[in-house]
Amino acid sequence: MKLVRDPSDSYVNMEPENGEWDFDIPVKKQPSVEYALDEEIEIEGVPVQLDKLILAPTATILQYGFKNEQQEKRIDIMNFKDMEISNKLVEADLYGSSYVHGQPDLKWSKLQAHFEPLFEKETKEVKIHFDSVNLSIDDQKSFKLDAGGKYPQSIEYAGSTISIDKVEIGQPTTVIFSNHDIKNRMYESLHFMIVTEEGNDSSMEMDQEGIFVDRNGKEYDMKNITPNLYEEMEQPRHFITVQKTKILGDNVIPKSLDFFGYSTTKYLEEEVQVKPELIIKDEAGTQ
Repeated sequence: MKLVRDPSDSYVNMEPENGEWDFDIPVKKQPSVEYALDEEIEIEGVPVQLDKLILAPTATILQYGFKNEQQEKRIDIMNFKDMEISNKLVEADLYGSSYVHGQPDLKWSKLQAHFEPLFEKETKEVKIHFDSVNLSIDDQKSFKLDAGGKYPQSIEYAGSTISIDKVEIGQPTTVIFSNHDIKNRMYESLHFMIVTEEGNDSSMEMDQEGIFVDRNGKEYDMKNITPNLYEEMEQPRHFITVQKTKILGDNVIPKSLDFFGYSTTKYLEEEVQVKPELIIKDEAGTQ
């Protein structure tokens, strides 16, 4: 791009400039080193497998998995605080977790977490510090909705009193329920659906309100959260306080509010110490 400055204007314009580019950037590739961990533990009753540690110049990677098959409590997200490798501490990347593709065992969800790079290849001991875990809990319960009833109405679910604030038939039909009491609340968000007389063919639009609460109990309005502020918050939890559902169509009648379960976050203090075993590869990179 070529900068074009107009003397009569402080604004700088840019326009494409065609030409030939020819330059070299010498880079020496440093190989990564892999260690097998082969450690199985339990987090909140869910089996967790610590599989592999990868040390590379650009990243430190922990490969792990959790077993959610046929369990009423399932892990959605595992959050790590840091790892201690050869007496050196590497912080976890806040956005550095991803799924491992090509998983041979479908019973396990395999992921990898990224940490700060560590310019060392040898280690005999690794300490893994956990931060928190996001869980889904199965808890099925159905509540009848009376379109002609008086609202608000109170229902009990997951140890909390939930207010069904509004059930209004129209174009669209609107259902609103809420719970603003977040102190000692078991859940952060609810898994639910609204059953109508038309069955499962009704189209719905959902909106919600909520707040973020950090580990110290400080509350933040969801509308005011910026990426920088979120990164500064200590282990934030996102509580949904109001759930609004619009059922599209002509006077669609809701029959029931069906809960399947809820999501919650548990803070962890676990520390796991493992003995890594070096994985030897040949020149082709095969183990």
